[in-house]
Amino acid sequence: VSEKSIPFQQYKREGRPVLLVLGSESKGVSNAAMAEADAILEIPIGGMLNSLNVITAAAILLAHLAGDEAARILENAPAKSEGIAQDG
Repeated sequence: VSEKSIPFQQYKREGRPVLLVLGSESKGVSNAAMAEADAILEIPIGGMLNSLNVITAAAILLAHLAGDEAARILENAPAKSEGIAQDG
């Protein structure tokens, strides 16, 4: 978690390519990588947990990005026709 991080749900891809950089629980992501990042995302968790393993974090973030992309595609899809065109 960084001072510049935002909850992952607030991140909007907006069609841009994404490179996810995931760090280990013990070392995290390097300061150099975080300095180059356009966005730093965090996964808010509660209860007894204070961190997630990297595979779980990746799954959560990829699912969010896939859903964001699907929504973008649907927003740009042509409107579905209400009727069926018939000849004659």
